Amino acid sequence: MDTPEPRSKDPLWIAWSFLIHVVVGAVIFSLVAVAALGLHYVVELLTYLGLPKELTQVFTMLEYFVLIADCGLFVIFLFGTFLEVGRKLWSSRKIAEK
Repeated sequence: MDTPEPRSKDPLWIAWSFLIHVVVGAVIFSLVAVAALGLHYVVELLTYLGLPKELTQVFTMLEYFVLIADCGLFVIFLFGTFLEVGRKLWSSRKIAEK
């Protein structure tokens, strides 16, 4: 009697899981990017209110740091998720060959 293949080993299920991870990850990283954009508008407002230039430069650097870190971590997240999916697909292929 053959045992049914677990759902987590089905290639379509793996692809669906990958898609869900990418969409949810994109939404989360977009929220952080929106926070960086909000910081930009705060810096513009503080500049308009006459805050010293040195302080607005610090906030601008912080804004760029948050945005660059967010984009870098998103790329790392996508790469890690891609590797995980590749590993799952490879192992499901080896199971199917047996």
